[in-house]
Amino acid sequence: MDHYMQKLTRILPLVFLLLATEMSLFAQVNDRRELTLERCIRLAQRQSPEANIARKTFESAYWSFKSFRAGLLPQVRLDADLPGLVRSFIPNTLDDGSITFSSQNVASSSATLSINQTFAPTGASIYLRSRLNRQDVFGTNASTIYRSTPFVVGVRQPLFGYNSLRWDRQIQPLQYTLAEKRYLESLEDIAIDITGKYFDIYIAEIRLVNALTNASINDSIFTIAKGRFNVGKIAENDLLQTELAYLNAIAAERQAEVALEKAQTELAISLGMSDPRSIGVRPPLDIPQVEIDADFALAQARENRSDMVDYQVRGLEAESNVARVRSENRFNANILAEFGLNQVGNTLTEVYSNPQDQQTATVGIGIPLLQWGRGKAAVESALISQDRIREQIKLDNRRLERDVRFQVLDFLQLQQQTRLSAKADTIAQRRYEVAKNRYLIGKIDITNLQIAQTEKDNARSTYIQALKQFWVAYYRLRRSTLYDFIEDALIVTPEF
Repeated sequence: MDHYMQKLTRILPLVFLLLATEMSLFAQVNDRRELTLERCIRLAQRQSPEANIARKTFESAYWSFKSFRAGLLPQVRLDADLPGLVRSFIPNTLDDGSITFSSQNVASSSATLSINQTFAPTGASIYLRSRLNRQDVFGTNASTIYRSTPFVVGVRQPLFGYNSLRWDRQIQPLQYTLAEKRYLESLEDIAIDITGKYFDIYIAEIRLVNALTNASINDSIFTIAKGRFNVGKIAENDLLQTELAYLNAIAAERQAEVALEKAQTELAISLGMSDPRSIGVRPPLDIPQVEIDADFALAQARENRSDMVDYQVRGLEAESNVARVRSENRFNANILAEFGLNQVGNTLTEVYSNPQDQQTATVGIGIPLLQWGRGKAAVESALISQDRIREQIKLDNRRLERDVRFQVLDFLQLQQQTRLSAKADTIAQRRYEVAKNRYLIGKIDITNLQIAQTEKDNARSTYIQALKQFWVAYYRLRRSTLYDFIEDALIVTPEF
C-alpha cells in the first residue's frame, strides 16, 4: 500500500501541472476580442473593400435608372445666344447692274424656351417652343428688328423606324432589378469568403492550442522518460522516441503560430481592422437542424436569382438588335408637322401684336436602293445571334437547376457529416485522456500514447473542417437562392 501511495504522490502533482498548463494555454490563445460568425459577416458586408465596390456599383445603377425615368417626363430647356457682333462687307447691286460693297456692323441675339415630351409607344416627339430674335444694324442705316415666335407646337413621328425608347422601357427596369439582385449576391459572396477566413482562424487557434498542449505534455513526458531510463525501466529507443516527439511538437508550435497570424491578418483586412492579433473567434458549434427541399430551393432560385432577370435582359436585347437591324435596311419615313404664330417688328410691342400663322409639314423618306446584300446579311447575322442567345439561356438555365439541386444535397450531407465528426471528436478526446492517464501510471507505452494523441488531433481537425464546410455550403446555398433557410425568409437589400 505504501508503494502505491508513494507512486500516486509522485504522479498527482504532474497530472495537476499538465491540466493547469492546458487551461492556461487555452486562455492565452483566446484572450482576444471574440467575434461571432454573424458579427464578422455583418462587419464585412458593411465596411470591407469588396462591399464598398459592390455598393458603388449598385448606386451607379440606381442613379442611371433614375436618370432614365426622369427622361420619360417632359423636358424643359432654355437656349440663348448672347449678343454677337459681326463686321463685314456686303454686296450692293446698283441700277446699272454694277456691284459695290459697303461695310456693315450687325449684332444679333436670341432666346428659345422649349418643352419636349417623347411618346414611347410610337417614338413620337411632341414639343412646344417659344422664340425671340433681335438684330441690330449699326451705321448710317441703323435699325433694330425683332422677330418673335410666341409659340410653336409640333410633332415628329418616325414611321417603320427603330423605336429605341420602346425597348428601353422594357429593358431598363429589368437592368435595375438585375443590379439590385447582383448586389445582394455580392454581399452573399462576401459572407462565403468571410466564413472561410473566420474558420481559418478557428482552425489555426485549435491547432496552436493543440501544439502548445502537445509541446508541454511531450516535454513532461520526455522528463518522465529520462527518469525512467535512468532507473532502467525503459529502453533507450523509448527515450529517443519521446525526445523526437517533443522536438516535433516544438516545430509544430512555431508553424501554428505563423498560421494563426496569417489567418488573423487575412480576416483583419476584410474587416478593416488594424490589429490582427486582437481578433479571436467564437464559432457556431451548434449545428442547426435545417430541412431543405430541393424543389423549394429551386423555386426560390428561379424567383430570386439575378440569372433569371439576366435571361430576360439578354432575350430582349437580342430582339431589340433584330428590330434595329431590320429597320436600318428597309423603307423608313419621318413626318414633321408644326403649327404656330410669328411676327416681326421694330419694337417688342410690335412683334407680339397681331401674330401671323405659321405652318410646317414635311415628310422625309429613306430607302436603301443598292446594298449588294449587306442588309440581308446583317439581318441574318442578328437572327443567328438571337438564336444563339436563346440556346445559351436554355443551357444556363439547366445548369442553374443542376447546381442548386446538388448544392442542396451537399448541404444535407455536410449537415450529417458534421454531427458525426463532432461525435468522433468527443470520443477521440476522451480516448486520449484515458491513454494519457494510463501512460502516466505505466500501463501503456509511449507508442500507444502517441497514436491516441495523433487520433485526437486528427479528429479535432476533421471536425472543424467539417464545421467550416457546413457553414460555407450554407452561405453558398443562400447565395444561389437569395433565401435564408434558417430564418425561413427572403434576403433583402440591407440598410447600412
